[in-house]
Amino acid sequence: MTLRQDPGPDGALGLVAFRFANTHEVYLHDTPHKALFAQTRRAFSSGCVRVENAMELAQLLLGDPVRWNAESLQTAASYDVTRDVPLNPSVPLRMIYWTVAVAPDGRVGLVPDVYRQDPALRAALGDALAQQQQAFALAD
Repeated sequence: MTLRQDPGPDGALGLVAFRFANTHEVYLHDTPHKALFAQTRRAFSSGCVRVENAMELAQLLLGDPVRWNAESLQTAASYDVTRDVPLNPSVPLRMIYWTVAVAPDGRVGLVPDVYRQDPALRAALGDALAQQQQAFALAD
């Protein structure tokens, strides 16, 4: 079964979505629920990333203020039809998932592991640490 939501201002993706190559069907997107950005904890999606100022980001990425200014983007988004606009040149995107953060005052804090990635990371780091300790022991 395939479920599809028509485009529009009340759609789950808001007015604009930024699709990029990845194996997880994750992308950046607008949201009709702007009040969520005022919350401290914002893990409300299924893995995609909500963008607070999505139309401004679209304008910046498109890099053509004559053709793609705020007014033309709003006009394009007002149609109930999906329109793909490729970026030329393409823009590299790197996403990093961290559950440890350093505050401006230098304190280290943990944040919730909402995607449950820490156990695999701990195991990988544990293996790497064990190998490093073994290599040092052999060097002695």
